[in-house]
Amino acid sequence: MAKQGERLTKRLAGAALASALAIVIAAALGIAVVANGGEDALRSQVVELNDARQEIAETAPDDGESLRAADQALASAQDALRDAAESRNDAASGAVTLTALVSIAAITFMAVYLHRAVARPFTRLEGFAEEVAAGNLDAPLAYERSNPFGKFTWAFDHLRKELDRARKDEERAREDHKAALASLSHDLRTPLASLRAYAEALDMGLVNSEEERAEYERAIIRKCDEASSLVEDLFQHALSDMDRIAVACEPVQAAPIVRRCASDSSGLAQISCLRVDDACVEADEARLAQAIDNLIGNAIKYARGSAIDIQATAENGLYTIAVRDYGPGMPPEDVPFATERFYRGANASDKPGSGLGLYISSYLAERMGGRLHLVNAHPGLKATIELPLLP
Repeated sequence: MAKQGERLTKRLAGAALASALAIVIAAALGIAVVANGGEDALRSQVVELNDARQEIAETAPDDGESLRAADQALASAQDALRDAAESRNDAASGAVTLTALVSIAAITFMAVYLHRAVARPFTRLEGFAEEVAAGNLDAPLAYERSNPFGKFTWAFDHLRKELDRARKDEERAREDHKAALASLSHDLRTPLASLRAYAEALDMGLVNSEEERAEYERAIIRKCDEASSLVEDLFQHALSDMDRIAVACEPVQAAPIVRRCASDSSGLAQISCLRVDDACVEADEARLAQAIDNLIGNAIKYARGSAIDIQATAENGLYTIAVRDYGPGMPPEDVPFATERFYRGANASDKPGSGLGLYISSYLAERMGGRLHLVNAHPGLKATIELPLLP
């Protein structure tokens, strides 16, 4: 089946030929009408002269001189009529020929222009669409700004670039997903191997004192915590990768959630609730607790041994939950990117994890109509979740 561009070219050629033929016919008819107008005047003159001669012949048949003059005038008029007819035919033929040539030239020019300006770009667009449908997003679509289709073809090429960018982003995300899984798997093997070594040492009776046994037991607890944290990261990564974190918001009292999160982590660090205002917010209770736990866990991980202060204030239409540690803080160049998925700053190279905790907290805060922002508090880092207050 012929392509649409080829069909359009054939239609333009047919329209051009039909237009040329119509112009030639119209020109010929116009010339014929004008020429016939001049010949009609000569015919009338011939008829009048013929009538005058007959009248002379009837009234003065013996007047030879008048008859000869009338015959000469009649012959001259007839010659003029014949010359006019011949001139008309020659002029009409020349005019029609000239008109035909000019018309053909003009229509040919118009057809070529329409082919280049309309048919050819249309054919390119058709081929481009087929390439895109086949998955080829690397071939650019050439266009000219002076062409009537220039802006249209530019829009198609811009679409190709956006599709190509989206595909590459998807490929990068897939590679990041694989890298994160590989990193989590590697990180998980380390505490598991340590757990096995400590457990085997205890089982084989290699511990010589109660103090050493207690140290082994504390090490096992630490490694269990590390493994548990990595498993949670793996679970959250799977959810975030598929965008399947369900958030069901409803009016909830925020203060009990904040206090419970602080209490649950109190055995891991010195946590103080400096101020917790009672207020109602539109949120998912479990997801809000998850976001706060991530912030507390992040503070414990990167500010080990530091005190952690928590404040929850209801002011200016916002419920602000702030988690601050007194550790080394975050390098300033890392702060703008810390909530991106898989991002790990310069101070995270020696810490287990996959760079998902702050991303998950930020994502959940946004799903609940709020936001998360980070700022270095000098000393330490302050992570704040802001949620709209309900009236």
